[in-house]
Amino acid sequence: MSTTNKEGVIYTRVSSNKQANDGNGLDGQYSACLRYAAENNINVIKTIVDPGYSGKSSDRPGLDELYDFLDSRSNEIYVIADAIDRYSRSSKYYHYFKDDLAAKGGILRSPTHDFTNTEPANIFLEQIKIGFAEFERLSNNIRVNSRMRERIRAGYWVFRPPVGMLFEDKILIPDNINSPLIKKIFEDFGNGKYSSYEAVRKSKEARLLKNLKTNNPYQLGNSFIK
Repeated sequence: MSTTNKEGVIYTRVSSNKQANDGNGLDGQYSACLRYAAENNINVIKTIVDPGYSGKSSDRPGLDELYDFLDSRSNEIYVIADAIDRYSRSSKYYHYFKDDLAAKGGILRSPTHDFTNTEPANIFLEQIKIGFAEFERLSNNIRVNSRMRERIRAGYWVFRPPVGMLFEDKILIPDNINSPLIKKIFEDFGNGKYSSYEAVRKSKEARLLKNLKTNNPYQLGNSFIK
């Protein structure tokens, strides 16, 4: 396969929906990749974005789109990311990704790592970078979970409000619309009125529940009563 035309794809990713919605990170990644492409005479023909997807997993729609695009081509193509941890923040999945990409004709490039340098020191540096990205991700998970546990101990609700409840000044309180219906459902369930979860869903109270944001009927999830 030939890379004479030097065509490229830019891949960007952020791990949270807030970052994606605010544009934090995505625009900067794209700008750095575009500048790298221009400096290396690579014609960018496609941009693929994974907004709000963690690098710990390889199950991302952007990666699926990238693989499908590579499968549709007959020539090799450069795949540019701002940093190697955009591809993955898992050392295991990172190496799987590299192998899969190479098999499909993708050539990794980044303004922050020289993939053309095959010296042992540079290969070792690549392992350090992906290893540190994984360490940082795992450490951040521990910090976040620890803070969430402390807030729970302090009496705060750190999850999405359950149906019938809402946040007010960071405190979970009844919404006084769905909450009386939820209370009645649980009371009836405790008194043996319902023999199955399906019976709960078909109850008069459940059918009266509504999504307060959209004003549409609220669909109870499977975990509502266990």
